[in-house]
Amino acid sequence: MICNQTVNVTEEYNVKRHYETKHSEGVYGKLDGRNRELKVKQLKEQLKSQRCMIQKMLADNEKVVRCSFLIAQRIAQNMKSYSDGNFVKQCLTDVAEEICPKIVQEYEKISVSRWTTARRIDELAGDSCDTLKDKVRNFVSWSFAIVESTNEKDTAQLAIFIKGVDKALNETEEFLSLQSMKDTTTGADIF
Repeated sequence: MICNQTVNVTEEYNVKRHYETKHSEGVYGKLDGRNRELKVKQLKEQLKSQRCMIQKMLADNEKVVRCSFLIAQRIAQNMKSYSDGNFVKQCLTDVAEEICPKIVQEYEKISVSRWTTARRIDELAGDSCDTLKDKVRNFVSWSFAIVESTNEKDTAQLAIFIKGVDKALNETEEFLSLQSMKDTTTGADIF
């Protein structure tokens, strides 16, 4: 509490040795009785206020990261360019300047660069994949549906869907994958 340093092994001998070598000659070595109790209480209060400040900073940072994920999710859902995050952020700061100038700096903390947006979308996709895997593990019955189509370059593509039911008869239907077909698209190739 005194110097905010940590002792490698927190045994009584090590803590006592640290105190005697670093702090016994200073102000703390001269304290005794009631003065020592008051000083310990003051140090505990300082530590508590530092913890509260750090927790508030972490909570604020968590909100900023959550906002970054929300913007990335909207960009992905609307199939916009990853660089549109900067446009959205600029709109948010402009609106905040008009409505509530006190929170403009909070909006400016949101990270929405192309690379950050790409990472966020990748993390969201991974989370969606993990959620789907958890659902599929609980299926008691399931089936696949495959739809064949071509894109604008006449490349055959297969859209693969899974539909399943769990023990509680909750039905789930999800898109699994979009696979490009090379060469031929016979039934055997699709299978």
